[in-house]
Amino acid sequence: MRGLAPLLAALAIGGCAPANLLTQVNTQVNGSMVYAEDAAQYGVSDKWVPGCPAKGDCEDFALCKAGKLLAAGVSATALKLVVVEHRSGYHAVLQADGWVLDNLASAPVPAESDLRRRVYGCTMAGEKTAYVRRLNGPGWVELKAGQAAPKCAEAMAKIKRQAGL
Repeated sequence: MRGLAPLLAALAIGGCAPANLLTQVNTQVNGSMVYAEDAAQYGVSDKWVPGCPAKGDCEDFALCKAGKLLAAGVSATALKLVVVEHRSGYHAVLQADGWVLDNLASAPVPAESDLRRRVYGCTMAGEKTAYVRRLNGPGWVELKAGQAAPKCAEAMAKIKRQAGL
């Protein structure tokens, strides 16, 4: 990341995340981390590892991307970890400025075109969001739903501290 930091910082304008920055971070993290289940790696069913470990599962990829985007100057309010239903069960992705960054996708996709059902989200402020399917048109309506799950809230807070926020 250190080699990319000046380039990424130059691309982050006014706290927004331009598409080329999102693509670079998604590609870099997907290419540098190896997917590994928590049970095989840590002997527990679910462990959230803020930072960028060499190996991790879906939420570790999403947390790494969040940290890189924060370090590049993207506003914390633009980032959210979202758990979606996927064919193999639940799956965590990072949502940034209306784009979904996923370790299963080579490029970010617009959140409106990601039709997987959203289970819940977790903001950088440690708030939980719930999602309701739009009746007219594609996508989801986001609703505030109280405090986020402790693992998510703690991981997001640690990422913010690591970014100096």
